[in-house]
Amino acid sequence: MYVIDIPSSTNKKWPWSDEKSEQKALKVFKQTYPAIHDRFKQLEDKLIKRDDQGKFWWELRSCAYYHEFKQPKIIYPNITKTNIFSYDTTGMLTNQKCFIIPTDDLYLLAVLNSKLCTYWFRYTLPLLRGGFFEPSFDLHGENFQSLEHLKITRILLLSMSVRFSPIHKPPMYHVLRPK
Repeated sequence: MYVIDIPSSTNKKWPWSDEKSEQKALKVFKQTYPAIHDRFKQLEDKLIKRDDQGKFWWELRSCAYYHEFKQPKIIYPNITKTNIFSYDTTGMLTNQKCFIIPTDDLYLLAVLNSKLCTYWFRYTLPLLRGGFFEPSFDLHGENFQSLEHLKITRILLLSMSVRFSPIHKPPMYHVLRPK
């Protein structure tokens, strides 16, 4: 399966971006990407009905954080049984079932995947039917930055205090050093 990624002309300059009429823009789109145009023409009625289209019906909606997908990031699912955070440097896109934390901090990734974070999941996140958790409840939304700093920083500080304790000396291959 492939994802066809055509951001809105609002976010990216396309050969058709400056066209005033949709008819002229569609003609340029067809000349630029004939195979994609032909496939999209088969789905035109459905694509036109979308609420989340860009300047033209074949584009994705405008997105203020679209550039964040192209940068290194931590990806995590909306609903999960345990703390599963992955790292991406390839520019991977996600759907509405995953969230991203734009960062290149591998230490943060290690902490989020640690047993300490498992404890955090169990005692701070809502427990859903079937034993699932919803990390987006705490990590996403309008308070994302403050929640990230309050809760994750607290976890980081706790783990760093253990990490730098003279009593606790983990093997080097388990240690990811912060930048």
